[in-house]
Amino acid sequence: MMYFISFQVIVSQVFLNLFIAIVVDTFVAMKAAHELPVTQLDIDTFVDIWCKYDPTATGYIHWRKLEDLVVDLHESETSFFSQEDDALKTKELTQNLLAFLEIPLHKSLSSCLFYDVLAICCRYTVENKHKDIIKRRKELALEL
Repeated sequence: MMYFISFQVIVSQVFLNLFIAIVVDTFVAMKAAHELPVTQLDIDTFVDIWCKYDPTATGYIHWRKLEDLVVDLHESETSFFSQEDDALKTKELTQNLLAFLEIPLHKSLSSCLFYDVLAICCRYTVENKHKDIIKRRKELALEL
């Protein structure tokens, strides 16, 4: 009788721990799946840097200031252009990156709108993060 009771207690504890482990693992996996590469801190930093180039808060900056804006974003704590060390080494490479981003111009093709630049920076960051995830998955598949 003692064996049966101790067996029941041990087995129930094992299954309880197994159930808890499955629930916690699922929670962690779901949280990782929904993490965004662009955080609220990134957007707040973008706004602060934008204010440096648009002190009157018109929502527009001249297209010639874009290069400095991108460099400042790269040098800040944001995830915007954080992996672009090579693409921002020279003025020509920075201009190539800006051409690749295809930021629309307004006001007789002289100014860029705040929301356009922010949306494009977010999209670029998300695309790069997605490419990194695919690259890591391929590397892990090759190791197996």
